[in-house]
Amino acid sequence: MNKSKLTVTVASAVILLAFCAFLFLNSAQDADTSGKISDVFVNAITPVLALFGIECSVNTVTFYVRKVAHFIGYFTLTLLLYSLLKRFVSKRLALMLSPMITLAIAIFDEFVIQRNSSGRSPEWRDVFIDLAGAITAVLLISLVNLIKSKKGEDSQ
Repeated sequence: MNKSKLTVTVASAVILLAFCAFLFLNSAQDADTSGKISDVFVNAITPVLALFGIECSVNTVTFYVRKVAHFIGYFTLTLLLYSLLKRFVSKRLALMLSPMITLAIAIFDEFVIQRNSSGRSPEWRDVFIDLAGAITAVLLISLVNLIKSKKGEDSQ
């Protein structure tokens, strides 16, 4: 592996580890702290919804903000995992491994880290939302790879 590829690989690994730390640190927060972070987004989103005539209770908006955060977090984690794994294994194998590793991380995060956070409780629903984010990432990666391969065929 040449120096520039090694640099990109190391940078990818560092970004992946930093993102995992971000996810774990958020899960480790107590319920009050986690709620305050969600409130920042809820307070920003609620007026925007009202502009479009969408009236929702604060609890409803909070619920969706928290679930969308799960989806986006694990969607991003899967993209980062795939980006790193494809440097070591085939794209097809990286595509299969990345959501499986993401699922393992989601289960660990929910049932080990969050379970031990004051006022928080682990939920399988959150793990399934995390998995939905991972599967969506895999579908997006597959679509991009398919488009790239079709463009490669067209240029020949």
